[in-house]
Amino acid sequence: MYWKEDIFQNVWLTLSKDDYQRLGRYTPRRGHLNTFLKAVAKEEIEIRRRAEGYWIDHKVPLQLIEPQDPGADDARAQAELAEFFESLTPQEKRYWHENVMGEPRDPSTPPISAGNERQLKHCMRRKWDTYLGDRGSP
Repeated sequence: MYWKEDIFQNVWLTLSKDDYQRLGRYTPRRGHLNTFLKAVAKEEIEIRRRAEGYWIDHKVPLQLIEPQDPGADDARAQAELAEFFESLTPQEKRYWHENVMGEPRDPSTPPISAGNERQLKHCMRRKWDTYLGDRGSP
């Protein structure tokens, strides 16, 4: 997370760089100063996120360094996942296979409509949260 003071400092450094060139781009008739400052702050946050994302993408995954925790309850997770799948209706199972797992659609069945797809996604999300909590999302 970013400290407010760091972002604040970077915004003012950006505005004052090159003899206040960036601050000179502000025109009051286009909007409030507060809106202009928020836009500059968003840019600074995005620059930091990109920089951190680069380092996160290039780190070595932990599973290559440390062995998996032998005390992890894999059987329980598998049982919860099985319960989740058992709770799905046939249409939800079809949505799971076609949209989540990316399996090809059976040509003998009509495609799922956009409205039905939204409804299925919503229902499955609720079931996922019920059975698996915050372990991730489908």
